[in-house]
Amino acid sequence: MFGLNWIWMTIIRIVTLILCFPIHESAHAWVAYKLGDPTGKEKGRISLNPLKHMDVVGLLMMIFLGVGYAKPVPINLNRFKKPKLYCALSALAGPASNILLALLTYGIIKLLTIIPINMHVISDMLIAFLLYF
Repeated sequence: MFGLNWIWMTIIRIVTLILCFPIHESAHAWVAYKLGDPTGKEKGRISLNPLKHMDVVGLLMMIFLGVGYAKPVPINLNRFKKPKLYCALSALAGPASNILLALLTYGIIKLLTIIPINMHVISDMLIAFLLYF
């Protein structure tokens, strides 16, 4: 049931989450801060430190079920001049960061298809990581 492939994919999932969750959640906090709500910044959530953003249950769900969550960034609508608009923009910042990461990863994959890599095993693992990322 749990072979070497499962172990590698689990490691790839964990590394991906450790890299992606902080970027996604920091994007929410950073946009909210730029639009007038420093709550996320005050809580230390504009950070690429994964420990600031990880929720243990959400992380385990993501690893084993493929669906999970990170700690949500606190936002105080009373600090926004245009609460509905700025809340929407803050909410969109996380998915926008995911799209930017996907485009960056796509570019790296395209680059790797042009540059020959001699080490077959490392290139397979790298491609698997980038595709999952």
